[in-house]
Amino acid sequence: MDRRTWSIQALNAVGIVGAFAIIFGLYPVLRPWIDFPLELLLGVAWSLLFAVLAWRRMDEAAREAHKNAWFWGGSFGLLLALLALIATFRMDPHPALLVRFSGQPVWLMLDGAVFAGGSACIGYALVWTIWWLRRR
Repeated sequence: MDRRTWSIQALNAVGIVGAFAIIFGLYPVLRPWIDFPLELLLGVAWSLLFAVLAWRRMDEAAREAHKNAWFWGGSFGLLLALLALIATFRMDPHPALLVRFSGQPVWLMLDGAVFAGGSACIGYALVWTIWWLRRR
């Protein structure tokens, strides 16, 4: 099957499933030899490629739905992540918080970035679903 005949949903599914397969499939293989998370970089590149292919196939209404959902859902998701961060530091404002979980502040920062990105994606998905349910 030619990729030009794939539906938008198929392109998105291949991008998402492929990225997770790359990230979690290559992790045990590459981790002993490479310190940099190369599998993460490859997974993001894979998903970005299929996101661009899907975006080019979308009509104007679908593009507007995605832009609206990223703006509102992503903004509120990041706001919730910020409030969780503030609540965490109010419970324990000492610098020891940075090394409590993994022993390395860099990995804790990465965990926070993943949490913030994940909450933005969840907010996006909720607003995108509401957008399409209201317009059908």
